[in-house]
Amino acid sequence: MPSPLRRLYGKGTLLLVAVFVAPLLAQSRQAPLRSFPSLDPDVQALAFNRLAQSGNYTWKDLADIALWSSRVGERFPLEERLGIDPDAPSARELLLQAAQGLQAGFPENHKEGGAYLLAYIHNRYLKSYAPHQTLLDTLLVTGRYNCVSSAVFYAVLAASAGLEVQGVMTRDHAFVRVHAAGESVDVETTNSYGFDPGNRREFQNAFGKTTGFAYVPARNYRDRAAISALELVSLILSNRIADAESQRRYADALTLAVNREALLAGRREAVSSPFFRDPRADLLDRIFNYTASLIQAGAEQDALAWMDIARARYPEDPRWEEAAHTA
Repeated sequence: MPSPLRRLYGKGTLLLVAVFVAPLLAQSRQAPLRSFPSLDPDVQALAFNRLAQSGNYTWKDLADIALWSSRVGERFPLEERLGIDPDAPSARELLLQAAQGLQAGFPENHKEGGAYLLAYIHNRYLKSYAPHQTLLDTLLVTGRYNCVSSAVFYAVLAASAGLEVQGVMTRDHAFVRVHAAGESVDVETTNSYGFDPGNRREFQNAFGKTTGFAYVPARNYRDRAAISALELVSLILSNRIADAESQRRYADALTLAVNREALLAGRREAVSSPFFRDPRADLLDRIFNYTASLIQAGAEQDALAWMDIARARYPEDPRWEEAAHTA
């Protein structure tokens, strides 16, 4: 998972923005010179939020949320982005096939099932680690993955098999935790031997003779936070926001933040962690970063019109008043 988002908004940017707030308040409203990102979320975000609030969503619903999170706001379809045959099976079809294939040989013991699942996805689907490949649909088609996409993939298939799994995140990493028979086990999904790190796994031949072993050391995370399956899936959007801003695509980052906030709105037991960004606070930061990007591009009149729209929607942020008073 990439490091925390690099924010443009700060003291220097605030002063730059504030210079143009007073004219905004004094002048008559003018039509914007460009089209702005919508502050209304995708209709699917609202539907998925209602589903999550009901608590009655299935593993297929979780899969659909993860696939939606991977493509909402994308300008090009998956086939065009990856240059694949448009008649090839869709990412959702591949995911359903993965769940069906998992059933053959799946152990009844849930702890053994957790280990079996990790081996299954690495043997058949996970081909190469790519630090920024956070999209579930791209994982299914190409086999490229990072900690977030592999953890989400594992969580969706685990739910399809009836395993109890939750997400875990640290400041710069994500993995999952399996609960079985009164025991909780970490699963480092980026490693094919990452089930219950810290335990040595022996390999035996057909005669029961040990032929080797694998050992993945347990990582002593100073800070870790348990997160729900939905919050784990939302890390796809968080990573996409970080990537968009690193590429100076501030409008795209804002669109993703709008949808992340709508997806996670009203959670019953929201995670409390300094490194799981509050969706509303994250959205407001993206709004101010987009504003700053307009001003830095010399589009001051556009910035004024945009601030007028955004402030009307989110008037409670104290930075609006601070900027106006400074001007």
